[in-house]
Amino acid sequence: MIQKFFYLLTLLVLILAIAALGINLWVVQQMDLALQSAIAAVDDLADEEFEYDYRFRQVVPFTGEVPVRQDVVIPVHTTVPVSTVLQVAVTTPAGQVELPVPVQLEIPIDTEVSLRINQPVNLDVEVPIDTVLHLRFKMSEPPFRDLLQGVRAWLVGVRSSLSGMGSLGP
Repeated sequence: MIQKFFYLLTLLVLILAIAALGINLWVVQQMDLALQSAIAAVDDLADEEFEYDYRFRQVVPFTGEVPVRQDVVIPVHTTVPVSTVLQVAVTTPAGQVELPVPVQLEIPIDTEVSLRINQPVNLDVEVPIDTVLHLRFKMSEPPFRDLLQGVRAWLVGVRSSLSGMGSLGP
């Protein structure tokens, strides 16, 4: 009777061991399928582009010297009014007499003045910047390419370490 009990107990333990082995093999196969899907997703991600609009709003301090080198032409188009009285000395038989001569005229000026500027300008300002930066990231370019290659290599390594646990396909 005790021998039958041990026999049945051994049979039950054997059935449980075989069931546990089957469950473990199923879990390893499911993990392998999940890793295959993850590797395929990383491969697909390598062909993607991402775009993002980043609003940059900040006050940027600037202290420095800005060289200004420029030729400037300033057009001058004006008239200069002249209103005065000139004292003109006139010699007459009676002697020298000063006569007042009123002068009323306008002098037209039509010219261009050329200036060559070569002067550093010292600045100590805060420049407010409010702009939207359009960013585009290609996953096939560094640093994302290197990151994806590392993730893919890690996933392949995990999958190959599982291949010793059961019969996994390529």
